[in-house]
Amino acid sequence: MKKLIKDIELANKSVDSKELKKLSKSSHYKVRRAVSRNLYTSQKVLKKLQLDPILNVAFMANKNAKKKISFKDSPSLSNPCVSCEENEAVFHLICKTCKKNHLSKAEKIYS
Repeated sequence: MKKLIKDIELANKSVDSKELKKLSKSSHYKVRRAVSRNLYTSQKVLKKLQLDPILNVAFMANKNAKKKISFKDSPSLSNPCVSCEENEAVFHLICKTCKKNHLSKAEKIYS
């Protein structure tokens, strides 16, 4: 779990496009989502992340990409977690929706 948090923080703060490209291939969606939100992520990486199977990642990549794609009115877009702007390392501890859905899991991890 510590590595995950470290990678999220790195993805949030990095200005190195090579590092962000590497992090964009993480198996953890929270890391990929943080890369999608980083303003230093290249358009090439964002283009790949726009096609991520996790809508939370794809939505953020699309938001920051110059060339937008359509999600064809996916009902999941109305889920507040998809457009959440909180830091991926702590959003489950902050967001009321996340707390409602994941509190017991978060308590076990961070206790």
